[in-house]
Amino acid sequence: MRPAYKQILEAVVVTAELTGSELSAHAQEVMVDDLMAYPLDAVLQALTRCRKELKGRLTLAAILDRLDDGRPGADEAWGVVARALGDESETVVWTEEMAAAAAPARELMMLGDKVGARMAFRDAYERIVSDARSERRSVTWRVSPGSDAERRVAAIVRAVELGRLPAAQAQLLLPTQAVAERHLLLTGSVMTEQERRAGREHVKKLLGMLRGGKVQVARTAG
Repeated sequence: MRPAYKQILEAVVVTAELTGSELSAHAQEVMVDDLMAYPLDAVLQALTRCRKELKGRLTLAAILDRLDDGRPGADEAWGVVARALGDESETVVWTEEMAAAAAPARELMMLGDKVGARMAFRDAYERIVSDARSERRSVTWRVSPGSDAERRVAAIVRAVELGRLPAAQAQLLLPTQAVAERHLLLTGSVMTEQERRAGREHVKKLLGMLRGGKVQVARTAG
């Protein structure tokens, strides 16, 4: 028996006993087989939470709901989504599940019903996340850019720091003016003042070339 399989099986047996759940040997094996698709530490932590929190019988869904697979909990996710729904200038980095669950909350938020929006989001988010975990889909983060360039830079850099976006992808999403932040993501070091000046001059030249190109295209089109 593989060490990881044995650890999970033992944890499942103990958790079932402590929650008053009756699982046949076959049911235990099937449950462990399903849980083997996830990182060992995450599974053991989820089972520990089940032992502390469950008031009903142990199920695979209950374990998956407590599995830390990189997806935020409903409260943390709502904190991000609420900012996105309430302020178009705000840039948010969110998961596919957060974006999908924001849809039923958007209209309620526009009507000023913040409590209803939060409840609608939680219901949708927990259902969508549960489905994603059952289907063993890995978490995917993406950027929903707002109109404020400075906030966009801060949100993207923060997402890299949290490990939610790779640096290479983040560089492509940064505004042209974010020279220092792009340098930081590329090299891991802060720019010197001389490098900052050189970067600003380079950006000015690029913007000038872009403006010139737009004018030329407009004249040709005319």
